[in-house]
Amino acid sequence: MEKKIITLYAGKILKQFEDKKMYVYVLLYWYEMFIGALVGKQLINSPHILEGQKGKLRIYKRSMIAFLLVLLPLVVIMGGRNNIGIDTITYRYIFNRIANDGVTDLSNIEIGYKLVNVFISKFTSNSQWLFVICAIVICGNFCRFFKNVEAPLCVMLAIFLGYGYFFYAMNIMRQYLAISIVLANVHEIEKGENKKFIISVLVATLFHVSSLIWLVLFFVRKWDDKKFFLATFAILLCARLGISGLIYLLRYTAYGHFFFSESRFVLQRMSYTNIFFSAVILIIYLSMRNRIFSVNDIRIKCVWMAFLAYLLLNPLGDSIIRMFLGFQIYGTAIIGECISKLHPKIRGIAMLSIVFLGFLGMCTVLNLQANQSQHFIPYEWGKFI
Repeated sequence: MEKKIITLYAGKILKQFEDKKMYVYVLLYWYEMFIGALVGKQLINSPHILEGQKGKLRIYKRSMIAFLLVLLPLVVIMGGRNNIGIDTITYRYIFNRIANDGVTDLSNIEIGYKLVNVFISKFTSNSQWLFVICAIVICGNFCRFFKNVEAPLCVMLAIFLGYGYFFYAMNIMRQYLAISIVLANVHEIEKGENKKFIISVLVATLFHVSSLIWLVLFFVRKWDDKKFFLATFAILLCARLGISGLIYLLRYTAYGHFFFSESRFVLQRMSYTNIFFSAVILIIYLSMRNRIFSVNDIRIKCVWMAFLAYLLLNPLGDSIIRMFLGFQIYGTAIIGECISKLHPKIRGIAMLSIVFLGFLGMCTVLNLQANQSQHFIPYEWGKFI
């Protein structure tokens, strides 16, 4: 019976490939898995791509080649897209407005993102290049994040492609750009380099003000574990009980429209996918916490906060999902590091499982009925001229 169900599901996916021209997504995914497995150790174990030594700049050619092999296809597909992502039209509109009229009339857009648009518009009037530049920053920063995680590269790529590459990076591009800046530098606070981390958060805030939430990591890393888990649960539970008053106050923020929409999808959305994903990370951590690095104590606290927020603060709608999204992505490092600590034979099975689950996750995201308005499929190539 199980084999029959699996065969039917596989047949359904293959038919979707045929009907909706999903070949570009399939090729990208399996290319990244192959390259990730091939160059993973070279990319992760290398100290740097560029390094200054006694007044000279040394280039690690193998590391650079490995980095580019992983990065370039991700940038090409993300930056070359057209009509993919519901916010794409808005991003084109903002670019054209800034190119023609300057930045004076766009008071609700952060200055960093405005300046990126201004800079690109000095060289071209084609908004397609905005997506290319943002894709380079987003994908490059995620690759840097993977590099600083003690985990198999193909596992991190599978989670990235299966979970956020299409749905988030191509919909909420501005916030995902900000999240990527923090993630690329989050290892600084893990090492105790607080000033460098603060700078990265402030830079990210120039692109999306929600990045300020990352500053709580200073308190998170110093707080006793048991007290932290109990206190955060109590705080968010109280927030849930008094949420009507909280929503009234939030109506005056830049994102107040999220809290007073008549749409049930926005106002009362319960993100079961994010709740499930956060819960999986928590369970994996609890089962292996004695075998993985202590730095995951910080990561699991972030995932715990995201889990509670998704569970208890759902009346805040999409805003709460987006606010804690970065914490959940940060927590994916736990999955990778747990796999790296398994017995070699079990590790191989676990890696293959994550890779195939990532592929199924990608197919699900691309084909969800609720995401038809996102125009993920079929893939459309943009115009660069």
